[in-house]
Amino acid sequence: MTVWEIAFNIAAAGATIILLLDLWRLLKTCERDRSNDAELVKQFRDTAPYDNLEDLLSNKE
Repeated sequence: MTVWEIAFNIAAAGATIILLLDLWRLLKTCERDRSNDAELVKQFRDTAPYDNLEDLLSNKE
């Protein structure tokens, strides 16, 4: 094998390992449940644009 082939094989193996580790990390973080933050829910309810809700409901009919 030439030097370029060896370098390419090492780079490809390294990239494969990095991508597999990144995929493993991504799958682990996707399994987490969303946190239920009561204060965040209250803030969303207080600042929600309820006037747009009437427009959305009237368009569905």
